[in-house]
Amino acid sequence: MLNNKRGAYINDRGFTLVELLIVASITALIATFIVLNFSNLRINLDQTVNIFISKIRSAQALAQASAKFNGAIRCGYGVHYINSNSFIVFAGANATTTDCTSTSRTWSSDLPTVSTINVPNLRVEIKNYDGHNFKDVFFEPPNPKSYINGDDESGKSTGIVIGVKGDSCNSSNCKVICIYNPGRIEVKAGNSPGN
Repeated sequence: MLNNKRGAYINDRGFTLVELLIVASITALIATFIVLNFSNLRINLDQTVNIFISKIRSAQALAQASAKFNGAIRCGYGVHYINSNSFIVFAGANATTTDCTSTSRTWSSDLPTVSTINVPNLRVEIKNYDGHNFKDVFFEPPNPKSYINGDDESGKSTGIVIGVKGDSCNSSNCKVICIYNPGRIEVKAGNSPGN
């Protein structure tokens, strides 16, 4: 077709190189945003488990150091299940006014809360699965000696099952934080803490 103003020919059978580059750039930009957002939506159990382990080990370290809380040396520090979205780190009784050998090593409402730990991902929860309930764990200085539900019997353990909310547990969508009586902490896939 002949353009009347300049006498040049106009090709109306395709797109110009500039138009193709603009469309390709916009498509690449949209694809980048989709990929970035998709990766943020993925449930990361390992991240949640690592956060929980760091908080449990912090309680263990506070006990080992005989750290003061609210101005007093404590008989120890422990962790206690609140609900499927959180647990607390609590301080034991005041060691300067209490005989630590005769105190309870489980949480009670009169013990101070050091911190509350919430599940960072709304699609992940703490599960009570097949009778493996999250039992109180208490670390007593100076070793620290570990108590599972107030008992220091050798070979005892508890498992904190972390999994995808609403799903039943298997090795791909649940992790278990195993805490053993000597104070050893490890992670296992699945739904059952083992010795």
